[in-house]
Amino acid sequence: MEVILVILAIIGGISSLFKDKITEQPKKKPNGQPRPTSPVPDRSQEKENDQSHYEPSKEAIEMQEQRDSQMQQLAERMNMNKQEKEEEHKANLDAYGNGEHSADVNSDFDEQEKQKEFLKTNMQKRVRNNLNQKGLVDGIIMSEVLGPPRSRKPYQSVITKRSK
Repeated sequence: MEVILVILAIIGGISSLFKDKITEQPKKKPNGQPRPTSPVPDRSQEKENDQSHYEPSKEAIEMQEQRDSQMQQLAERMNMNKQEKEEEHKANLDAYGNGEHSADVNSDFDEQEKQKEFLKTNMQKRVRNNLNQKGLVDGIIMSEVLGPPRSRKPYQSVITKRSK
């Protein structure tokens, strides 16, 4: 008997929720009538009138002249940089055209090989130095610090581990 009352109460609550949603939907719909808009004043004539009375001050003129001179100096510097780069590029092309290119490539290749070998030996020394008790403890600590957070792998008791 009590179960039936509980079921009826649940059904009544669910039906009241659906009734509220159905009655709210028509309220939210717009009327479909356009809203009246207020006329926008024509401000273009006001701006023209304001600009005709504008007279730049001496400070503004000086600032404009200073900015123009700075822009001119910057343009001259950029042109000089371009010319220097072009000259350097031409010099490199001339040097590579005379057969010096192959010697440079070989020396670069030898330097890269030496660099790789140095890094390899350096890494081996690091590994050997860290294979002691302190190095292993530091490694475990760093793995905990850099690993995923505990929320991603929460604590599990021994009993839950055994049941799996």
